[in-house]
Amino acid sequence: MERSFAALLQIHPSLLSHIKGARPISDKLAEQIEKAIELPRGWLDEPREIEATTSPGEDAFLEIARQAWRSANARGKRELRTFVMQHKLNSYS
Repeated sequence: MERSFAALLQIHPSLLSHIKGARPISDKLAEQIEKAIELPRGWLDEPREIEATTSPGEDAFLEIARQAWRSANARGKRELRTFVMQHKLNSYS
């Protein structure tokens, strides 16, 4: 999906990764992105508030995860972290 989006923006996928990592972009690149996805010129320069929303299921999972983390000893926290990281890596495959 990221490669397709990079192709739509007419940029290299590695540049898209840098942008996602909060790398500043040039005005020229901003205009290119706005044009590619049909945004008004200057749209990327306008400040916005991002509203974080979660579902009830996500909230319940996060509370369970928080309780598990807080009640775990150092070994348990390492195991939880390892499990999550392995799952994250597997989801990209």
